[in-house]
Amino acid sequence: MAHQFVTGVGDGTLPVEKFKHYVTQDYVYLIDYSRALAWASAKAPMLDDMSWFAGLLDETLNVEMALHREYCREFDISAEELEATVGAPSNVAYTNFLNVADISINRGFQKWSCFPYQSYCSRRPSVGRRPAE
Repeated sequence: MAHQFVTGVGDGTLPVEKFKHYVTQDYVYLIDYSRALAWASAKAPMLDDMSWFAGLLDETLNVEMALHREYCREFDISAEELEATVGAPSNVAYTNFLNVADISINRGFQKWSCFPYQSYCSRRPSVGRRPAE
C-alpha cells in the first residue's frame, strides 16, 4: 500500500505521536469490538456459534489487549492512559455500527462483521521498525 501511514510504519518514518494516536485508538476499538463479540455470542442460536464468538472474545480481551498494553508501554503509554482514551469520531461511528448491527441484524452479518479484524490478526506481519522518534 502506498498510504503515508502504512509506508511510515513500514519504514520507520511515521512520527511517534501519530503512531501513539493510532495505538490508543486501536485500544478503544478493541474494547467496543469485544462488546460486539459478546453480543454476538449471547445472541447466537447454536452452541457452536456461541463458542466461536466467545473464543474470539476471549482471545481479544485476554491476548490481543494484553499484547496491546505491553506494546504501548514501550511508547510510554500507561494502561491508565489507554483506559482514559476517548474514541475519535470515526472510531466511535464504526464501533457503534458494529454494536447496533449485533443487536438488530442476523447472525450471518455478525460473523462477517467480525471477520475482517480477526482475519487480519491471524495473518498480520510483524512490524520491522519503530516509528520515528
